[in-house]
Amino acid sequence: MGGTMAALAAAEHERGELAGLTVVSAPSDLITFYRDTAYEGVRRYLDATLQTSQWRDSSPLTHAKYLVHPILIVTGTQDLMTPPEQGRQLAQAVPTSRLLELHGMGHHPSSQDWKRILTESAQLFGL
Repeated sequence: MGGTMAALAAAEHERGELAGLTVVSAPSDLITFYRDTAYEGVRRYLDATLQTSQWRDSSPLTHAKYLVHPILIVTGTQDLMTPPEQGRQLAQAVPTSRLLELHGMGHHPSSQDWKRILTESAQLFGL
């Protein structure tokens, strides 16, 4: 959920205040994430944590128009916890984003995946 929280925080910052944001295996819409995740523990966590109004308000997709910074959105094609469609939806909604789909990656990137993620992030952010 770290990428989700980071995206929500980034939506509060004006253009130019952040060099960029990288989100990895992060839900973008909590309602469809809840429906599509293969992990019951995630559903129990969300049921216990979110109030009715928070399902929409806590979804980065709801705040896409405020995500004005360069964003690298990383999804794994084999991620059963956060299905790749979550990242694809956010990338489609945020013009400043770049989608990086890592074929064969599950929810957790390998050390090689991390090297690629960091390289792509630095390039996108001009670092």
